[in-house]
Amino acid sequence: FAESAESRPAISADNENGIFQALVHLKRHGHRRVAFISGGLGWQGDSRERLQGFLDGCEELGLETDQRLMACGRCSIPGGYQAMRQILATGVPFTAVVAANDESAVGAIQAMRAAGLRVPQDVAVIGFDNRFEARNETPSLTTINQPGHDIGYQALNLMLRRLKGESDPSTMVRVPTRLVVRESCGC
Repeated sequence: FAESAESRPAISADNENGIFQALVHLKRHGHRRVAFISGGLGWQGDSRERLQGFLDGCEELGLETDQRLMACGRCSIPGGYQAMRQILATGVPFTAVVAANDESAVGAIQAMRAAGLRVPQDVAVIGFDNRFEARNETPSLTTINQPGHDIGYQALNLMLRRLKGESDPSTMVRVPTRLVVRESCGC
């Protein structure tokens, strides 16, 4: 049988809440103007959800948003580097950066270093995914943990339920994310 993309069961990290946790943490540190490095312009799925989480979270928390402080990092270190260069070139001040993934965060840190900025002393940085390499960065990267094991478990469970006819084809499971505090946010 054929199913449309909208009617397939899906498992996903709770991307929007993960970004919200990052913004709450930064606000507690006193940050009011936060830059954002997204995955890609018009990208769907996690990238879109993380961008929406950033926009909604800033609005809910009363943080300033400025389109000039948002750029696409294309989920890569070189992309994050270029995105941060683009943000820095605007001259718009900011004190923190949230990146849609850890690779973009690492690239952004490299670009800020090249521009003479220090992380976290001048700019706090938070990534997303909690890749193994994040803890080995200097400073170690504060990030949102995307629970791969839990996502895999939920996917297998949902598949077995679907095969038994026990789940709705449009079932959407959101797996909780959590902030992993390290050094790059100033903690």
